[in-house]
Amino acid sequence: MDKLLIYTKVDVFSENSSLGKKLKRQYKAFSTMFDTYMISLNDNNVILTHNNKNKIIAETDSWVKALFAINKCTVECVKKLNIPFVFIRYPMSEPAFNGMLKKVSRRSRIILELPTYPYDDEIKNYGVDLKNRMAYYIDRISRRKMKKYVYKIAAYSPYDNIFGIEAFPIVNAVFVDEIKPRTIREVDGKIHVIAVAEMQQSHGYDRFIKGLNTYYKKGTGKEVYLHLVGNGNEKKTYEELVKKYSLEKYVIFHGYCVGDELDELYNNSDIALERLGLHRIGASLSSSLKSREYLCKGFPMISSSKVDVIPDDYKYQLMFESNENEIDINKVVEFYDSIYVNEKNDVVNDIRNLAYEKCDIIKALEPVKEKFYE
Repeated sequence: MDKLLIYTKVDVFSENSSLGKKLKRQYKAFSTMFDTYMISLNDNNVILTHNNKNKIIAETDSWVKALFAINKCTVECVKKLNIPFVFIRYPMSEPAFNGMLKKVSRRSRIILELPTYPYDDEIKNYGVDLKNRMAYYIDRISRRKMKKYVYKIAAYSPYDNIFGIEAFPIVNAVFVDEIKPRTIREVDGKIHVIAVAEMQQSHGYDRFIKGLNTYYKKGTGKEVYLHLVGNGNEKKTYEELVKKYSLEKYVIFHGYCVGDELDELYNNSDIALERLGLHRIGASLSSSLKSREYLCKGFPMISSSKVDVIPDDYKYQLMFESNENEIDINKVVEFYDSIYVNEKNDVVNDIRNLAYEKCDIIKALEPVKEKFYE
């Protein structure tokens, strides 16, 4: 079995990191295809994972020093272990990163995983601090040089060339069997919509809150509730909107939830809310991990951008336009009725079957393996 090294600057050992959990899933899936190693960071240390055992291979006393150390350790590991394939979670480019790519590319084929593209508008326009803006401008200069060292880019967007490098599509994925299906609530004349996210402007939940304001001003119809789970930069904006419209009864903020607490919220919800503001960062296709979790749980979804693994005209997805208009809650009510009142079909299993078909992680990473061997 050929060797593969996964490179990431993420702390995969943080219990609160959804990205860390994703990288652990990738490590597990790639281990069915390759003799897989993973190099990552934890508490200013560089960690090498192999055969599910973690070893500190460099200790530092600061995060900045750790960022330099992981590049040096990666070059050393590729050389010492004779690793032909390297899969990198793209961390934004800078000179030291490019220097590592240059040295590694002499021995290995490198595929970059690019989680968001394009990402320029997101960084330039929406709530990014000075430190990250500086990193972005360095990235804009440095990324042009990566084409000399990177073999291909695996992207969650429909582009065949990025930064002058050949790109191919992959999908965000999960181990479906590791996610318990939800239990459907009894029909009681109320509709509970849930959104779980590290809230950013691209989530666009303000559109739904404004729609609720208009809906309740008219004073008729089913009671509709929005449950916002998580934190993030936009949470305060949403809280201010809810206060402005006196919607405290109907919009509930739950903060960060995981495990049984999150499962209970899922079991008491009917519809999941995907992104309503992806157009704000110049994107139109969603490949979010949360959409996969919603599918595995068996949720119908509301979105304003196409979700890459969901077919067009899918009966369990309600689409709105990608603009700044508020969400028409009456359409949400009609969507709910079409699923839970009129048809009364096996909603959870129907949706979960799509998850097995489209976004189980071993299937999703097969194209990466194929590209390495081209």
